[in-house]
Amino acid sequence: MRINRYLNKGYRSTAAMILVQAFKSKLLGILGTEEQLYEVILKSIDAKHIVVARSSEGELIGVAAYQYNGKFTLDITLSTMIEVYGFWRGIQKMFMLFTHFPTKRDISTLYVDALAVDNRFRGQGVGQLLLKEIEKIAIEENLSFVSLDVVKENTRAKELYEKVGFVEVKYEELDTKSSDRLGFSGYYYMMKLV
Repeated sequence: MRINRYLNKGYRSTAAMILVQAFKSKLLGILGTEEQLYEVILKSIDAKHIVVARSSEGELIGVAAYQYNGKFTLDITLSTMIEVYGFWRGIQKMFMLFTHFPTKRDISTLYVDALAVDNRFRGQGVGQLLLKEIEKIAIEENLSFVSLDVVKENTRAKELYEKVGFVEVKYEELDTKSSDRLGFSGYYYMMKLV
């Protein structure tokens, strides 16, 4: 297995599909169909701010999207939303994204936007390797912490993060309307000192 800090153009589609499969239950309530979600992610991936895992055969099997100091892996813009949904719906969808998913993060923290592993390769340590590489980036950038959010219902992911040293900092319960729209009841904000 190999870990790389750059997303080769030939892997963009696969990376987008892995992210869609991992986060569709969380995002479909806002972004519509699986095809629309795929389109938004594909158009928004920044190849420079992502860590990827490839199998020994070269197949893309996992991705870790991150942000720090105003740099994003998934830089979803209003123009992308308008392109995918049309003018008014694009504006509405962008507003909903900003309402439910904050974009401003502490500048001393490298924030993991998404960690996703192809279903066929889960439980094989891919997520841990991606997180180790994220930590190396944080250290190289002189950042103090790596942080992330994990939904309450995703106990497997929370256990992984705790296993590699993340601690729960706070829990945010969603209101009923947001919970119904997003498909989860709340999320944990977790951090790790690097």
